[in-house]
Amino acid sequence: YVCVVSSSVDSERAHTTLEVWAPLTAHISPQVQTVDVGGLATFNCSPEGFPQDTVTWLKDGEPLEVSERVRIMRERTVVVQDVQRTDRGMYQCLVSNLEGTAQGSAQLKLGDAAPQWLNTSGPRVLSPGDSVTLVCVVQGSPPPALSWTLRGLPVLTSDPRVQVSQMVDGEKVTGRLNISNIRVEDGGHWSCLAENRAGKVDFAGRLSVRGPPAIRSMRPVSVVAGKTARFDCVVAGFPIDTIYWEKNGVVLPVTERQKAHSNGSLEIDEVSRESDSGRYTCVAIAGDHVAKADLQVNVMVPPQIDERIFSLGSGFPAKSRARILCVVEKGDLPLSFSWTHDGRPLTHGPTLSERLLDEYTSILLFTSLREEDGGSYTCTATNAVASSSRTVNLIVKVAPSWKLEPEDSSVVVGADLVIGCGAHGSPTPTVTWRRAKGGLSRQYRPVEALGDNVEIALNNSLVISTIRRDQGGEFLCSAANGVGSDLSKSVKVTVKADARNPFGQPQLQCAQSLSTQIGLNEEILYIGNAGQRDFSNLLVVKWDIWMWIEVTMR
Repeated sequence: YVCVVSSSVDSERAHTTLEVWAPLTAHISPQVQTVDVGGLATFNCSPEGFPQDTVTWLKDGEPLEVSERVRIMRERTVVVQDVQRTDRGMYQCLVSNLEGTAQGSAQLKLGDAAPQWLNTSGPRVLSPGDSVTLVCVVQGSPPPALSWTLRGLPVLTSDPRVQVSQMVDGEKVTGRLNISNIRVEDGGHWSCLAENRAGKVDFAGRLSVRGPPAIRSMRPVSVVAGKTARFDCVVAGFPIDTIYWEKNGVVLPVTERQKAHSNGSLEIDEVSRESDSGRYTCVAIAGDHVAKADLQVNVMVPPQIDERIFSLGSGFPAKSRARILCVVEKGDLPLSFSWTHDGRPLTHGPTLSERLLDEYTSILLFTSLREEDGGSYTCTATNAVASSSRTVNLIVKVAPSWKLEPEDSSVVVGADLVIGCGAHGSPTPTVTWRRAKGGLSRQYRPVEALGDNVEIALNNSLVISTIRRDQGGEFLCSAANGVGSDLSKSVKVTVKADARNPFGQPQLQCAQSLSTQIGLNEEILYIGNAGQRDFSNLLVVKWDIWMWIEVTMR
């Protein structure tokens, strides 16, 4: 505050300061937020009261540790990037002065978090008759569900020797697989899969049981020609000296496309029916013991649709007949066919049917094409190993028809004129406007030649802004798309005179006497005073063909 004392000679000023102290309060927003692991969390502190000497942040009652992920912005905002499990908890904002402290608090909860391993069992070597417990400890939000496999197959809980248990403690899940009275054939790779809606994680280990080699029988498999095939030989027994594959008595690999791995798997790149079909044998050797198992491999050719036949021309007229052929030139039988129209299952009707000409050909028949029949048609051919799809676009040509038929129009000079004109058709018709030159020849010229105030709108309407009297007449709207006859209609535009000034808005007003400057031999077109019956003071004379002036006569 400033107190000022003044006289005619001088002045004096006195200054004083008034401080109003208010109790401190603090509020954090949002008070509760749930963020997925890896997300972003932000807390804003809004302190009130005076004075505010310090603002500090705590987490779970301890000073907040600042890092590259956790930052304090201008004392009042905390930003937590790439949220981790350790970030959840209570956040406090403390506002202090000499009189006391106020606190605001907020909670950070974790949303969905993909499973993470905390602990798993390592490799085990056992003897027949032993018991074993395999453990998987994982955490995630929501708590993950666990599933077990042994030697590539789901664990059979119906086996009285097998017990599966699971314990949930918050986000932590502990799973146990107990196998009693273990056998040689129980040996092999095992896996524990943890999965929730945020993701899944798989852990694999090996369980070895002492004994001679044993190979699990393998069912015949079908693989896709041209792809990479992988075959696993599941071997039990311990120790195992070697595992290898052979075909027709020849040890693999024999080509660069074949890769045999020490764990008993065989990979073949770019599988070929001619060279890779047949019977394969997996051999496992442990000392003097040898185990063998055969695998029958069938290489099947996926469907391949003939694109030369599966094609259409530039289009078909409406109400005509059409057909779409889907011919599979390669691929093993049997085949099944399915069709979609614009991505939706095909709907059959009186004018559309689907037929199977032979084992590898499907045909769509249109007896009378409609405009709605146009669009993309997809044929999908499927056999035992793969599917193949091709899409073709069917264009149905439809002659133009009126969507918005133009009509005669009457407008006052100086107003705006809009005449709509629109047409249906396929392809979309091109709409043009022209104006008759006059006479009996009915010759037309583009409307744009009438002046800068004429344009064709995006919806093909004719627009004339501030129309002039000479811009009336006969106009022709035409629609064409190359199908059938062009569509056209002529309309008459009548430009009426203004009731107060039949020759349009005056373009020049003269307030002084011009009687000495204008000769009376000019054509007098109108004498009058707008809105009045006194005609003595206003004379309208012709200036040129487009301009009119008002002259006040005295």
